[in-house]
Amino acid sequence: MRAKADKIMDGFVKLVMDHRPNLTSEAIRGQRARTFIGEDAVAAGLADRVGTFDAVLRQLTSASQRTTPSRRYSMSTETQTDPKANDEPKGIPQATHDAAVKAARDEGFAAGKAAGLEEGKALGAEAAKAAGMTEATTRIAAILDHENAKGRAQLARHLAFKTSMSPEDAAAAMAVAALDGSTGGSLYSQMKNEPAPGTGAPLSTTKDQPTDARERGKLIALQAMGKKSA
Repeated sequence: MRAKADKIMDGFVKLVMDHRPNLTSEAIRGQRARTFIGEDAVAAGLADRVGTFDAVLRQLTSASQRTTPSRRYSMSTETQTDPKANDEPKGIPQATHDAAVKAARDEGFAAGKAAGLEEGKALGAEAAKAAGMTEATTRIAAILDHENAKGRAQLARHLAFKTSMSPEDAAAAMAVAALDGSTGGSLYSQMKNEPAPGTGAPLSTTKDQPTDARERGKLIALQAMGKKSA
């Protein structure tokens, strides 16, 4: 394992010396493969100078414009291309370079903005969903835990899970409903001669009068609120 590591290190040192002939093998090994950034890399001999991406592009463009005229070769003679071609600008014009850089930056900004908007929408949807679940849970708990739900558990569950009644309306409905298991109670006795919703006939004589205590309580509650049906 040690021999393999030494062989890899020797190859790395040779590669660096091929591109940085001013560095000795001892200097490279002394750096112990650390990472150098900016001026530290220049001081360590691993870079010539610190510059920007735009500066590198301008340097490459300038170097391209200083290249020698191109030549074409045949099997027997060497001839120079049309002299007029030497007058044509070489490399990338500055205006074209600037436009390309601006377009790349604009594209990157637009892509980042779009990604940010999508992420914001997703987070907003999750927040709205969580808020809705919290509101629904709070409403159900308010109905089931209300004082008027005592003895009216069936009706309370129905109002909580099967309707969209607010806790206040549900409490009012339960307040005038019969208790679970009762046959009408004193409230039913007092209201049995009242007109049933939508019929005009007394509640006690209505053909469709419910016999289930929960349904009878709902009917009385609807009547008390002036409604014909749920």
